[in-house]
Amino acid sequence: MTQASAEPATPAADAPTAVATGGLLLVLPQLFHERDGVLQVEAQAANGLRLYTEHFDCITLAAGLLPEGLPLPPSLRGVPADALADTLGLRLVPLPRFGGYRRGIRRLGLRGLRAQVRGVRERLGPLIDEHRFLQFTPSRHLDDWGSLAAEIAIGRGRRYAVHTDRVQEQMELDNARGRGPIPRLRARVYQRLLTKRRHRAIRGAALGMFHGADCFSAYADLVPEAALIHNIHVGRVDAIDDGAFANKLAAAMNLDLPLRVIYAGRVDADKGPLDFAEALAAALAAGGNVEATWLGDGASMGALRRRAQELGLNDRLRLPGFCDDKAELLAALRDHHIMMFCHKVPESPRCLIEALVSGTALLGYDSAYSRDLIGEGKDGPPAGVHVARHDHAALGAELARLAGDRPAVVRLLHAAREAGKHFNDEDVFAHRCGLLKRHLGADRGPAAPGSATVRGEAS
Repeated sequence: MTQASAEPATPAADAPTAVATGGLLLVLPQLFHERDGVLQVEAQAANGLRLYTEHFDCITLAAGLLPEGLPLPPSLRGVPADALADTLGLRLVPLPRFGGYRRGIRRLGLRGLRAQVRGVRERLGPLIDEHRFLQFTPSRHLDDWGSLAAEIAIGRGRRYAVHTDRVQEQMELDNARGRGPIPRLRARVYQRLLTKRRHRAIRGAALGMFHGADCFSAYADLVPEAALIHNIHVGRVDAIDDGAFANKLAAAMNLDLPLRVIYAGRVDADKGPLDFAEALAAALAAGGNVEATWLGDGASMGALRRRAQELGLNDRLRLPGFCDDKAELLAALRDHHIMMFCHKVPESPRCLIEALVSGTALLGYDSAYSRDLIGEGKDGPPAGVHVARHDHAALGAELARLAGDRPAVVRLLHAAREAGKHFNDEDVFAHRCGLLKRHLGADRGPAAPGSATVRGEAS
């Protein structure tokens, strides 16, 4: 059954305590929400929990609950928490969310906020004592329960792992680009506070599991053991088959047909939707036979529609909205030749891996994450092309070049399919669980902060 009630209180001091013989505790950011009065778990997280249960007999998930009164994002999909807990044998512990500092102050006041933090500390303490394996994800929010769990674990001499998929402190600065002086100053102050808190949680870990090369490069030196991992939710059965790939190659070689470009993800400013439109317009102006689709929805959809209209893209850019059907999403990726991305910040979007699994090549802004995915600098041809971040003119020029050089596109498609063969959720979670057991299996006391020994393992 879903555990929504308060847990037993922790001891007054964070002294080392007896440790249970097994079990995995996950303390993650917001994964719970309520829909029509029913507690739900975010759908992709539910798939991850299913995969964890193949490697651990006892699992507890403690994660944030979307505050009451906040609207549910259109793309948010969930599964009923009680049914998931019963089916997989999980223990689910929803934790309160403030919904932002200002909203938290209005709702609870400073005294109420402090009381809520104390309450969460009292719930997390016994959970940390009860589980052998501890995995925490620090977040960017005031209610950063992953960092709080790390603080408790450090105080009790417990070894734990951290897992993150974005360089959040750098994202704060990147998101403030082009804004006024006050937002930029606020971002710098918040970035310093965030860096101090996140780095403290990461430095205290025995193992760092970092999704994507950007995260690995940013944080690997902070932990004794670091692993480069990926966070995906496509299985072996989702890879493009031989027949569909042959059809894709034939369409790519037909100059009478447009080069088909897609992006699948939130239409938010940090995804660069306006840059996407500008690059498409530049490619068309250069004579490229191209058509594009952005599959998704978000806060910047209105701005994207307006800019597309101003650029005259209405018959070359499709904006069908959010797709909540996994099979339909993967079919769309297989039906396109290029995944064009304009990510403004250092994160590790899963959609790039999903594209490769679908035999779709990558074209976009340079990052360590995407360079690693396409095999740049490794044996064999790369599965994509990069331009400098924020340079949508160069991106449009590359798109126009590919539209006129279909043999080059075919080479990219072959490389993309080959790269995609290495990614499936079963292997990724098996690797992750193996890391947890290897590095946390014997509770040998806290990790040595600042150790320079780094072990990079890709999956």
